[in-house]
Amino acid sequence: MRKKERKAEERAERANKDNEEEKKEESYTEAPRPKGPTQKEKRQKYKDDVQAGQTVIIDCSFQDLLIQKELNSLCSQLAYCQASNKAHDIPTRLTITNFRGKVKDKLDRLGVDNWGVVLHEKHYTEHYDPKDMVYLTGDAEEEIEELDPKYHYKGFKHLL
Repeated sequence: MRKKERKAEERAERANKDNEEEKKEESYTEAPRPKGPTQKEKRQKYKDDVQAGQTVIIDCSFQDLLIQKELNSLCSQLAYCQASNKAHDIPTRLTITNFRGKVKDKLDRLGVDNWGVVLHEKHYTEHYDPKDMVYLTGDAEEEIEELDPKYHYKGFKHLL
């Protein structure tokens, strides 16, 4: 008789412990969480900021001259530009022109459609007036102190 009583007591104790653990779990899940923007809201804000941002054009018309190693480097640099742009409070309107061929294939595999950048298959002169362009190069003697929103800025790379 004692064994039966002991087993019944043990069962009752286990049931009490289970109930206590359930109450603890409920109290954890019931605590209010701080409300902040959702991922969807953050993505939409980034896209809106990009549309309002300063246009910076990266032209890939020279991609046919690149060897595979250089092409890989270019695509990595484009991905880095996008990641860096996304981290800024005021992102630019990053635009990739001549987006076709090997660059397009490689960046498609990296999910470029979700980056929030503007992609044009044609040459930049078919989308923007060259009179409204400022060409950026490392060889410039003057530094740009501020960006003018009426102009589009295009990086220029010398190919030797």
